[in-house]
Amino acid sequence: MPIQNPRKTFVACLVGLGLASPCLADEWTSARTVIVNSPDGQWRGIVIPSSSGEASTPSRHAIGHVQGDDRSTRRPDRAYARMQRREEGRWMDMWEGALANPHAPVEALVSDKGFLITLDEWLERGYGENVVVTYDEFGRIRCHWELDDLLPTLYVEHLPTSVSSRRWRGTASIDPTTRRVRVPIALPSGMKPAAHGEPPGSDATTITLGIDPESCAIDPPDQAAWTRVTAYLEAAQQVRDAEIAESEARLETPLVAPIGTSPTDWGDYLADALRRLAGLPDMTPERSPVVWVEDRDSSDLATSLDEASSRATTLILGSMPPALLIDALAATANRIPHAALSSSTMYLVLDDAHFAKAASLLAASGARLVQVDPSVPIPQSAANLAEFAAWKAERSAERDERRKRPRRHSSWWQGM
Repeated sequence: MPIQNPRKTFVACLVGLGLASPCLADEWTSARTVIVNSPDGQWRGIVIPSSSGEASTPSRHAIGHVQGDDRSTRRPDRAYARMQRREEGRWMDMWEGALANPHAPVEALVSDKGFLITLDEWLERGYGENVVVTYDEFGRIRCHWELDDLLPTLYVEHLPTSVSSRRWRGTASIDPTTRRVRVPIALPSGMKPAAHGEPPGSDATTITLGIDPESCAIDPPDQAAWTRVTAYLEAAQQVRDAEIAESEARLETPLVAPIGTSPTDWGDYLADALRRLAGLPDMTPERSPVVWVEDRDSSDLATSLDEASSRATTLILGSMPPALLIDALAATANRIPHAALSSSTMYLVLDDAHFAKAASLLAASGARLVQVDPSVPIPQSAANLAEFAAWKAERSAERDERRKRPRRHSSWWQGM
């Protein structure tokens, strides 16, 4: 059976749980022009993506549309906004101009005072300088936050992530009573809502920040909920540090074949062996280079060899017992055209005697065959060790830089 491996970077494969939360898939559509009304209906903002935002027609889920006004579809070089106020039943322009976002904000709100609030950058939620930006009624930037300005660095490092983004928040809204922007903040990755009986407010799946778009003041979350979050973060960081240390030790330790016949254990062994011996191949669930043979008529082996006949491929093959792989190759090799695998490399996890039989069966295929003797520990490659060391240094430097960076606004969490 092929061992299913998601696409990962070298470090993610080796560090595993020592890194941030697993990256989830993203699903982005093209940015569109949106029209957003203030709660009292007296102001509205028209937010237009930059020319790189592709789509230009107003979003169907926007609140209202601009009728008979082609300026709503202009394609500026960066995100653009026009603010209007209702006067005597007509919308009057108050200001228009470029926004801080190069492409488009992910979300926009308008307050009853005519303030425009934008959240995040299209295609990279939670990253960059424009996580939250507020503009006053004249279009001037009043408040400007990166995520590290809104949350402690340790919190940011433990947020759920996707391929492109940090999944740091839910949908923002304007509180009709306080007129604050309410931003529900996601719990750190892996943190579950509190069990029944814990302090009130600690059972939510988010914590909420209140942002004053005019003064830039931030209302902190409930104290009990925040205490629980900080305790979790401290414990989670200790676990992460221990896992990174364990991963580093595992990285530097020669790889030994597993005891027993578990396909999962052997699949992990084959994948790690291939990383050490050949670098990290392009592993996807649809095209795994790891083939673990479980029966003589293995369809997975036949499929992998057919694919290797049509393009250059690197495979690693194994079975338990080893004779099973020999039987499967004997049933399959005679269907491989002469020299059809001349552009491919096959790593065979076999002892000397079984490797000699496999080499004889595959001789006509032209494949480059490499023996991986399971009785011989496999050292880590110098290239992989160097890449891991570079990753550690980069991670440390990035963390130091983020923690030393002057924050644009006061840190609300200090003293809580």
